[in-house]
Amino acid sequence: MTSKFYLTQDEYKKLYSDGAIFNTGLEMNEMEGIWLAWETDPEAIKALLPPALGFVAPVVMTYIVNANTKFAGTYNEVALLLMCQHQGMPAGYLQSMFVEGPGASQAAFFGREMAGMPKKICDSIVIDKDGDNASASVSKNGTTFLECTVKLGEYNTPAGNEIFAGNIVGEVVHGGLTYLMKYNLEQAEDGHMYFDNGRILTTESDTLYETWTPGTATITLTDNENSPWASLPVNQVLAAGFGKYSMFNFTTKKVGDFDVEENMPYLLRARFDSPLFN
Repeated sequence: MTSKFYLTQDEYKKLYSDGAIFNTGLEMNEMEGIWLAWETDPEAIKALLPPALGFVAPVVMTYIVNANTKFAGTYNEVALLLMCQHQGMPAGYLQSMFVEGPGASQAAFFGREMAGMPKKICDSIVIDKDGDNASASVSKNGTTFLECTVKLGEYNTPAGNEIFAGNIVGEVVHGGLTYLMKYNLEQAEDGHMYFDNGRILTTESDTLYETWTPGTATITLTDNENSPWASLPVNQVLAAGFGKYSMFNFTTKKVGDFDVEENMPYLLRARFDSPLFN
C-alpha cells in the first residue's frame, strides 16, 4: 500500500516536467479586480520601511483581485506596496498581503515559503463591478480595514498615466519588480528562537492584460492591530483602475543580505497576528 503522504519518484519528477509549476514558475491566471494608488505622508513610509531599504516617494499602491492559479486554485488577494529603493534600484516593497477563499491557505504557505511574502489570512475580500462602477472591501478580525469605490472612465489625477503606464491591453509586459525580505526562523538547543539568513529578494514577472479601464477612486482605511494599513493615510488618491490580466514567468532573485537584528522589528507584524506580541 502506498502512503498518501508519499510521492513516488515519478510523481516527484512530474513536478519538474515541462509546463509544471516547479519548472516554469508560478502562474496567476484570470486575475480580475481593482488597483489603487495614493499619496501618503513621507514620514509614514519612512517609519515602515526596513533599514535595508531606502525611501523613494510617498506613494502607496494596492491591488484587490480574484485569482485563479495552478498552484493553489482560486482565492482572493490584496497587497500593499510602498515605493522604495535598494542600492539605487527603485521598486515596490511588499509591505503586507492578505488572502482568503478556497485556495487561500495554500497560497499563503507557498508564497511565504518560496519568497518570504508577508501573506496572512483575512476574513473576507469582496470585489464588485456593475457597469462603470466598482468597489472592494477587505476585513480582518471583524474590522473592514480597506474600502474603496471606483468610477471607471478616467484617473483621479494625470499621475495615473505614469503609474499605470505598463498596463497595456494585449501586450506581454515584463516588469513587476518588487522587493521582498526573506529570513529563517530557527530554534536553538536551549529552546530559544532566533532569526537567521536575512536576504533581500527581487521578483519579476510577465503580465498580459485582457482589459484595463482607468478609474477615479475614493479610499477609506480603518485601523486594526493585525492589519494596520491606516498607518499610511490617504492624503490624495492619485489613480485607480479595473482590469483583467494574467501573470506568468514569475521569478525571484537574491540581491543582498540584511541584518536580522536591525530589520526584523519591521517585518514581524505583517506576518504574524497580535497573540505573538502580547
